[in-house]
Amino acid sequence: MAYSKLAVSADTYIVNLPGGARGSEVQLRFGGVSSTDTVMLIKFDVSSIPSNVIVNDAKITLTTVDGITPAITEDFYRLIRDWTEADATWTAATAAVNWGTAGAKNTATDYDNTIIGTLTHSTVTNQPVGASVLSDVVQGWIDGTYSNYGLRFDGQATTTV
Repeated sequence: MAYSKLAVSADTYIVNLPGGARGSEVQLRFGGVSSTDTVMLIKFDVSSIPSNVIVNDAKITLTTVDGITPAITEDFYRLIRDWTEADATWTAATAAVNWGTAGAKNTATDYDNTIIGTLTHSTVTNQPVGASVLSDVVQGWIDGTYSNYGLRFDGQATTTV
């Protein structure tokens, strides 16, 4: 069985605060507390994988660099609108195109509302979060069923802050 590790081709987070695009930042942020929402966007490069490959299993692992209190559970979804790392903000997907709804929250134009998986980030520092299966989405990116616009991670605090 062959194994491929997909490279991240673009990543950023968009937040409901002033400050513009955050694609050049080293760390990604996620989650939401009170009126501040943060959504993480990650796109993967599948161009080196032949379109006739069958994906049997696909997983994602994110590592928490700074401890999180309280723990955050993140659902992730397939994006259906393209975005650019250098230009994505709370309101804009690219320099020329806005999100259908601020925060990439429109299920008709920004993302497919089918939950692909759920990850829980603990309060432990440098702790990998559980891997979730997303083989159908990766298969779709490879064979052209889906446009490869990446994933949208939408985190929520699991306890009240």
